[in-house]
Amino acid sequence: MSQTIHKTIFLLSLPIILIGQTRYEVDTIFVTASRVEEPISRVPLHTSLINRDVIILKNFGDIGSVLYTLPGTDFRSYSIIGGASSVNLFGSSSQQVLVLLDGRPLNSMNLGVANLGLLPTANLKKIEVVNGPISSLYGANALGGVINFLTQSPLDFTESGAYYDIALLYGTYNTNRIYLGTGFAHNHFSVLVNANQENSTGYRTNDDCLKQSVGLKLGYQSLINQVRLDFDIQTKANGLPGPKPADTLIPFYGDSTASSIFDRTLDTVFSVRGEWKQKLRPDVLLQLTPFFAKNWTRFRWVDAYSLDTALYQDRYISQNTGTNLIVNYQGLTGIRINGGIDFRQDDFQAESFLYNEMTGQYRDTAWQAKAHRVGVFGEGNIMFGKIMIFVPSLRLDWNSDFGNFLSPSFGVLFPLNSQVRLRTHIGRAFRAPTFNDLYWPKSGNPKIKPEHGDALQFGIDLKFPNSASFSLTGFARRTKNLIAWVPDTAGLWRPTNIDETEIFGITTNGKIKFPNGFAFNYTGNWLKAKQIRQEMVYFDWLTNETRFERTKRRAAYLPEFSATQEIGYETKFATNLTLELRETGNRVNYYSSYDSLPKVYMTTKILPSNFIVNLRVRQQLFSNTELIFRIENLLNQSYAEQFGNSIADLDYPRPKRTIFFEIRFNNY
Repeated sequence: MSQTIHKTIFLLSLPIILIGQTRYEVDTIFVTASRVEEPISRVPLHTSLINRDVIILKNFGDIGSVLYTLPGTDFRSYSIIGGASSVNLFGSSSQQVLVLLDGRPLNSMNLGVANLGLLPTANLKKIEVVNGPISSLYGANALGGVINFLTQSPLDFTESGAYYDIALLYGTYNTNRIYLGTGFAHNHFSVLVNANQENSTGYRTNDDCLKQSVGLKLGYQSLINQVRLDFDIQTKANGLPGPKPADTLIPFYGDSTASSIFDRTLDTVFSVRGEWKQKLRPDVLLQLTPFFAKNWTRFRWVDAYSLDTALYQDRYISQNTGTNLIVNYQGLTGIRINGGIDFRQDDFQAESFLYNEMTGQYRDTAWQAKAHRVGVFGEGNIMFGKIMIFVPSLRLDWNSDFGNFLSPSFGVLFPLNSQVRLRTHIGRAFRAPTFNDLYWPKSGNPKIKPEHGDALQFGIDLKFPNSASFSLTGFARRTKNLIAWVPDTAGLWRPTNIDETEIFGITTNGKIKFPNGFAFNYTGNWLKAKQIRQEMVYFDWLTNETRFERTKRRAAYLPEFSATQEIGYETKFATNLTLELRETGNRVNYYSSYDSLPKVYMTTKILPSNFIVNLRVRQQLFSNTELIFRIENLLNQSYAEQFGNSIADLDYPRPKRTIFFEIRFNNY
């Protein structure tokens, strides 16, 4: 234990030791933290930005390969591409992270999490991440933060002419990707068309995935107007192998590598997004962003608790329609004020096979739900003198399914000079109940309330000569009304607001670029998270009598520490080599044990810490052609990031060593 503590302290302090070799870095324009363009230097929350060069170098189809190294971020997955993934920010749950694609929300209305496996990874331009409560601008599900995936745009074409972007990838487990993007610009108009296919047989039975997408983007820009219209259709068909079963407990419907060889899902998404920006005056910008998305999901499965291999199929249709209107005033005296209104209509239909206790069989059950949400928000960014910036914001949300919620926040920045900046932020945020929580047949709870929490963070950012930077952020959050499914007095499992969490943490990151071609990037995270739950301690199945005790434990799923070091070297022959060293601490989970009924107790399961090494090499062949070589899990480690369904199974193993080759042709 002491060695781990000493190692963690050393890793957290390493950027400070090396900071003497630094160079000033120009401010980067950021959109997500304010919903309008803003220099990062005027954002009080902790932010991260991944540019296109980094995305191209790391991405082989699994978005986790790009997100793993972000400070304050914990990403969990199990497949090569397309599998179930989750992302946490500053110790939040994945349902408490709002995921956006070009500003359009992706979180599922019935599950609460975003289907990250559907993301179009080949045409990403950049990824913006805001760590911390930001419901004061975005409303529901921004309790832990926001991740905004921004795709290539025809408005990026700066000159008239034809453009192309082509990528061909092949690797382990027959993983392959073909991406074709082409476009042109003439005068004020521009067009971008892209098509993508990703495929992998996977490394376990029933772990294959096929993703396909086609997109059309239209653009127009003049001195005072900017218009963009996107049409996209995406499909993803993949197996759901479940956790790896124990050797002595292989299910009748599985094999030695997978709990199920039958479960599969098919997703199809059609979306339209518009964006219109107009300068009403040189200092006033109007922005209107309407969107529409429809998702068809088919889930084929077998009963996990019987020997019956009859196939059942559930169908879900979800539809989101909405628009955002924002007005931004940018004064010449260091004052920015923006405000707006969001409207969103959610419609959901389901046909599910649900178990009927009376007949002992599954019955096809149809149900539906709908809700509309309106949010009004405003934010100021006001400079007082030269060393203080106030950033207050406030939002009121009205939700037809669970009522109103007020989200305030307040940030203060102290730009002491061009190299040193202090920041602090406090805010309240919430996560909305899902349609499953509210309206699931027989078990839904229409009286459920949103999860909500108050969070505080403070930090220091340093920028120096010689291309280096260092950031340190401390944070604390207490979240109440966490939604948990527990049995009621009749023995029926229902969602209830009964749990809490307490989180304290520190995250740090730094980077250095040396004159001889070497570069060093570093992130370190330390987290102390506690869950406070009403745990079942007594259950009499004859009388349905249940008893609970309030118990405080280490939070499930979250590692207490993680650290990443990236060592890069660029040669005079346009060769870029990157070695990524990633260490993640152990994770815990708790399972109810019923072998001593009517007494019930918790058993603890631990996923060991892991140390992963990745190697990436990028070689510029010609001015518009490059070759990329990747080795993920270079040391061929066996490890898991996600727990299974029981104390006995062998969880969801991550792939061992995988190798990918990619060639790209791009003239923009």
